[in-house]
Amino acid sequence: MRGSNIERLRKRGFLDPQPRSLGVHRHDRALIIQIANRVFGDPAKAQDWLNRPRVQLGGRTPMQMLGTKTGARRVEELLAEIDDDKRLGIG
Repeated sequence: MRGSNIERLRKRGFLDPQPRSLGVHRHDRALIIQIANRVFGDPAKAQDWLNRPRVQLGGRTPMQMLGTKTGARRVEELLAEIDDDKRLGIG
């Protein structure tokens, strides 16, 4: 995830203010689920998004992508894009 996306998510309260490297651990899955809950405003909508295949992820689900560091970063990027779109009234 680009530095500007990470900082934007931190400022909005989606991420810890302390920088950390993104590894694929249980707490990272929990963090991504937490971000999805905040972006979608509803845990059921977030779970639906996390468990449906996405064109942007090559037909894989966001949860499948969490198996790698790169995949987890891509899911975070998509969530940041969705959040930006919602704030701009696009999504």
